[in-house]
Amino acid sequence: RRSSDLICKLTGGFSLATSTYAKLHKYQRHCVAWLWDLFNKEPGGILGDDMGLGKTVQMSAFLASAARCGALTHVLLAVPVSLMDNWEKELGVWPPRLAVRRYHGSSRAKALDKTVRDGGVLMTTYGTVTTSAEALSVRPWDYVVLDEGHKVKNPSAKVSKAMRSLRAHRRMLLTGTPVQNNLKELWALFDYA
Repeated sequence: RRSSDLICKLTGGFSLATSTYAKLHKYQRHCVAWLWDLFNKEPGGILGDDMGLGKTVQMSAFLASAARCGALTHVLLAVPVSLMDNWEKELGVWPPRLAVRRYHGSSRAKALDKTVRDGGVLMTTYGTVTTSAEALSVRPWDYVVLDEGHKVKNPSAKVSKAMRSLRAHRRMLLTGTPVQNNLKELWALFDYA
C-alpha cells in the first residue's frame, strides 16, 4: 500500500489517513477525535474556537474521514457567501476528497439532485436556506453543519426557523463566539444542536 493509504487509529474505531493525520496539529487531532465521539453519541454539538485555530480544517478532516469509513454520506453545509470558496478548497484537501456541490445561484436543482442521488456535501448559504428550506427537506441529512453557527441565536428569526425545519440526524455549529450576550441566545444554540 502507498503511505497515503495507511491509517492512523485515533479513538473508538475512528481512524485518519496518515496524510491527514500528519497535516493536523495535535489539538486538531483531539478535536477530530472529539467530533467522532460526539457523532457516535448522536447529539449535535458546538465547536467554539477562536478565529484562525482551524474549525474549518477540523470539520473538513472529520467529514472526509467519516465518509471514508461509511459513517455518513449526505452533508448539508451552510456558510456565509464570503466563505464558500474557502470551504470548497478545504474540503478538497483531505482524502478522500468529498464531492462538494454549491446550492447557490442558478444550478441549485441540479446540485441538490446529484447530492441526494450520489451523496457528498451540499454547500449553501443562510439566505438560500431561508428561501429554499422546503426543497432542502427532500431528505434527512446525515449531518447539517453551520459555519458561523451563532447566526441561529435568535430562534424567532427567519434563518433560525428555516435551519430548524431541516431534517437532520446530527447538527453541528461552528462559531468563534459560542458565548452569547445572554442566556436566551446561548440556549438557542444548544437547542439547535
